[in-house]
Amino acid sequence: MALKSERRRRPRRVRRSVFASAAGLLLAGLLLLPLFRLGPCFGSTCGAGCCTQTPSVPVATSTTTPRPAPVTTTVTTTTTSTSTAVPPPDPSTTLPAPRASIVTFDFDEAIVPRNGVAEIEAFVARLRDPSTAGKRISVVGHTCILGPVPRNQALSERRARAVVAILRGRLSDPLRNPLEPPVGVASAQPTSETQAKCHRDVMSAGTYKDCLRPDRRAVITLEP
Repeated sequence: MALKSERRRRPRRVRRSVFASAAGLLLAGLLLLPLFRLGPCFGSTCGAGCCTQTPSVPVATSTTTPRPAPVTTTVTTTTTSTSTAVPPPDPSTTLPAPRASIVTFDFDEAIVPRNGVAEIEAFVARLRDPSTAGKRISVVGHTCILGPVPRNQALSERRARAVVAILRGRLSDPLRNPLEPPVGVASAQPTSETQAKCHRDVMSAGTYKDCLRPDRRAVITLEP
């Protein structure tokens, strides 16, 4: 009986040992399974394709190129003082001293026309000549032969006064060239031009009047 019981117990022990071995193998397999998944990365620090390598950051290497030493250049400038001689004034560009200027008028008028004002201003400009200093200015009014003498006398005086008024306004220094009182002579001094060209017997009234225009004037003279 004892022998039978021992025989019966042996298979149980065998079964238990087999079960224990299988359980151990199973447990070992479970423990080794993660290692098998790692494959070639197991046991190596960084195999081919088994770990992620941290990209290496390049270290900036400062290469300083030595700068060349500054070159100092000394420039010596020589200043040459040249004195420019001022040439004397060209006599051809100097305005001549005025002798006489003529201002013409319209028929029976004592108003100085625009071209007459320009003639007076040109006369004043020529007074800048040093040789004119101290000389007196005279103005004489004239008329043509047409009209009565008393009327022409008054008209010639008005023409002379009109020119003198403009002269006073244009002269910068009236004391340098004093103005004489204006004078009128009516038709007593006709021009040689009208005496030679104007003939009443061969001209119409209008043509004859226009021909006498040079006589309707005021003469500005610088007295010596």
